[in-house]
Amino acid sequence: MNPAHYTIGLDAGTNSTGFTLFDENNTLIEFGVDMFPMGNKEEKNVESSRNAERRGYRGARRNRFRYHLRRTQLQKILKSL
Repeated sequence: MNPAHYTIGLDAGTNSTGFTLFDENNTLIEFGVDMFPMGNKEEKNVESSRNAERRGYRGARRNRFRYHLRRTQLQKILKSL
């Protein structure tokens, strides 16, 4: 008994993924699409990116790290004088 040979086609997009399934005679067996929800959220009638809050916190961490790095470097320079 020979196993059936299938061909699958995949389409990965930014807002959806799609697929098709063909048999060995190139007959379409099944197809489908999965749509992703929009990347925005709405709170208090203001649209914002779902990532905006996280990005803000990340920026604050970087600024704090750079501030402490500048202080440490300044202390090293002043100690060497």
